[in-house]
Amino acid sequence: MTDATRPVRTFGWKANPINRHTLKFAGVCVALVAFAVTCLVIERNDQQLITFAWSVLLITLLVAGLKLWPYLMISGPVLEIGPDGVLDRRKLLKPVRWRCVRTLYGGLGDVVDVRVRPQRFSSVKKAGFAGLWKGTLLGSGSFLIKLATIETNGENIYSLCSEYMRADERARVPAVIAALDEVNASGLHGAALDQLIDAICDLPLRIPLHEEGRLQSFDVVKEDGGTKVMPAFTDAQRYESMRPHDYYSPMFLDALLAIVPYHGIDALLINPGAEPGCRIEKDRFAEFAELLRGR
Repeated sequence: MTDATRPVRTFGWKANPINRHTLKFAGVCVALVAFAVTCLVIERNDQQLITFAWSVLLITLLVAGLKLWPYLMISGPVLEIGPDGVLDRRKLLKPVRWRCVRTLYGGLGDVVDVRVRPQRFSSVKKAGFAGLWKGTLLGSGSFLIKLATIETNGENIYSLCSEYMRADERARVPAVIAALDEVNASGLHGAALDQLIDAICDLPLRIPLHEEGRLQSFDVVKEDGGTKVMPAFTDAQRYESMRPHDYYSPMFLDALLAIVPYHGIDALLINPGAEPGCRIEKDRFAEFAELLRGR
C-alpha cells in the first residue's frame, strides 16, 4: 500500500468501559465525595473545614463531569489517525497535521504523548476546557492520547501514529529535493528561495550527533580557517549514504536556526556530499528565520 492510499483509521469507545483506570477514578471520586459530605453533615462550627469540604465536593463533581462529558457527547469515532494527521475528539476540534508534530512518545503504556512544535501551537484547536486553558497562554498545543477507554482492536496506536508520521515526512522529501535543484541552478534568492522555504519549512532535517561517553552533542565540522559548519540531511537515504555510523537528531529548520548562535555555527550545510544540497551562511540565518516564521 502506497503512502497516498493509506486509509483513515478510526477507533471508538470500548463496549465495556469498566476497567482498572475507570474503577480507580471512580473510587477516588467516591472517597472524596464521602469525605466532603461527612464533614458537611457532622461539622457545624468550623467554618474553615466547611469551606474546604464544599471546595472538595464541587471540584470533585466538576472533574467527574468533565470525565463523563465525552461519553455523552461522542457517539461515533473517538480517535482518528490518517495520512494528514491525528484527531482525538475528546481533546481536539480538528485534526493536528503530522507536519506540526515534533515528536511522539509512547508504546509501553496506555498513553501516547504527541508533542507539537512550539511554532505550530497556534494551529492546534483544542476542545472544551482544554481550549480555554490554551487560550490563557498557559497551555500548549501538545496533548496526550489516553487509550484506556478506547477500543484499539489490539493495535499499537503509538506505532500506527509513528508509521503515518514517517510516511508524511517521506512524502515531503521530493519537493525539498526539487527546490534544492532549483537553488543550485538559480541561487538562494527570488523564486528559488521562496520555493525552498515553502518546501523545507515542515521537513525535519537529520542533524548528525556524536557520543562522548553518554553525552550526545552536535557533530560540528571545522573547515580550513576554523569555520564551524553544521551538516543537515533532508532524508534517511542521503544521511545514511554519508554518515552510516552516526546517530542523528530530527530537527526542523526554524528550531535549528534558533540554536545555532549558541554553538557559534558559521554555516549550515544541507546534504553535504550528497547532492542536491546548499550552503546557508551565518549572515543569512536571521533572514531565513524570518521567512520561516511567515510560513
